[in-house]
Amino acid sequence: MPYPNGPPVAFGALLARLVERYGCRQVTLGKTYSGERGPENFTYLVRVVNGNVVTAHLQSLGPDDDVTPSVVRSLCLKLGINPAEFGALAIDDRN
Repeated sequence: MPYPNGPPVAFGALLARLVERYGCRQVTLGKTYSGERGPENFTYLVRVVNGNVVTAHLQSLGPDDDVTPSVVRSLCLKLGINPAEFGALAIDDRN
């Protein structure tokens, strides 16, 4: 069973699944912004759902960083993907 009841899921593995299984594209804006931690780019996942383009901003996580259930749920909802397809990762852990 997936995290939190099993091993955590890495951010890179989650992105790969969203791209391969759900047709998401990763898009980085061409402009670099000066942030508190230095230069930053804004990266989004983009997906077409029923003819409409939907986007989800990606957090600045490395490919090996663990993903919390709330991050998975948020990305799924923004991209028009049923969070239940991610099993235990879709549990709302805000309580």
